[in-house]
Amino acid sequence: MHVPHDAGDAALLRPAGNGTRKQFLPGRPALCPREARQGGAAPPAAIAELPDIQRILLGMAGKIEAARGLNVAAAAALDGAALHADQSVRDDRLALAQWLLPIVKDGAARLAFDVSSDAMQVLGGAGYRREWPNERHLRDSRVFSIYEGTGGIQAIDLLERQLKREKGRGLRIFLDLARREYCAGQVFDAELQHILATLERISGMLAQCDGRTSAAAATPFLGSLRSPRMPGLPRGYCGWRETTRPAVR
Repeated sequence: MHVPHDAGDAALLRPAGNGTRKQFLPGRPALCPREARQGGAAPPAAIAELPDIQRILLGMAGKIEAARGLNVAAAAALDGAALHADQSVRDDRLALAQWLLPIVKDGAARLAFDVSSDAMQVLGGAGYRREWPNERHLRDSRVFSIYEGTGGIQAIDLLERQLKREKGRGLRIFLDLARREYCAGQVFDAELQHILATLERISGMLAQCDGRTSAAAATPFLGSLRSPRMPGLPRGYCGWRETTRPAVR
């Protein structure tokens, strides 16, 4: 049994904390939304049953699913670059992998921080406290966009090397593959085509910019490729899977 050692734990032992006392005080390694209870109810409901919490959890799951799909696509491209019997196919797969890698690295790094923040929000005050791992995950994940090449360096590499020096070869291969990808339904297919056309148009504009302008635009451009709120690559290439994904149970 976890022994309370500060004022915060002591507060949980008072009557106002009855709804959370049994869940938060035992010395377990993590809290689960299916198990954590909202105080005040009779009986208290699991927070995973609350509509607002379900919204956050589904958003987390959708972003993670898109990131996994993008990681698999990059890994498959690297395998093809190393193992395919046809040299021209190997060259195309390598160009595709080089286009995807900065997006995969930066996207996964920032997603780790965003999802850790969402997990803390789901668990409220308990998620913020050091008794549970959420605050450590949030703090530790911040370094992912710093080491092994900061997000800014990844963005400049994508713009200066992949779009300018390599003449956008990896992007063209990606666009061709994405446009031939089967999509679930004509409505989403039209949205996908619009997203890809926007990506192609913006990339063409940035490829013509001078070095100073493109350096300033590199990070916002890379951010647009990973953000579900902007016309980006994860949404255009992997996001369609979310439309057929079963609900989180």
